[in-house]
Amino acid sequence: MEGQRSARGAGALVAAYQNHMDFSLSSYEGSWLNLPKESAAGAYAWSLATVEAIVNDDGMTDLDRILDRLAAQSTPRDALHAVLHESYSDLSDSTVQYLRKAYL
Repeated sequence: MEGQRSARGAGALVAAYQNHMDFSLSSYEGSWLNLPKESAAGAYAWSLATVEAIVNDDGMTDLDRILDRLAAQSTPRDALHAVLHESYSDLSDSTVQYLRKAYL
C-alpha cells in the first residue's frame, strides 16, 4: 500500500464508517504489530485517508506542526487539538467528507 492514495478503497472506507465500523483514531495510537492482518490493513487505509484529509484541508504545514508536537512528547490527541482544533470524532467526519469529495 506504500505510496498509494485512498482512491481505490474510498468507497469501502466510507461504507464501513457509515456502518459504524471502528475507525477509532485513539485505538491506532499504539503498536500495530499485534493487529490481525485485516485490522492492520484497515488501520493503514484509514490513517492514510486521514492524513490526506488533513493535508487537503489544512496543508502540509499543519501536518508538520502535528508531527513536531508529537516529537516534543505531546499525545496524539493533544497535538491534533492544539493544531487543528478538532477532536478525533471531528477529524473522522472530515476524513469521510474528504473521501466523498475527492473520490466518490
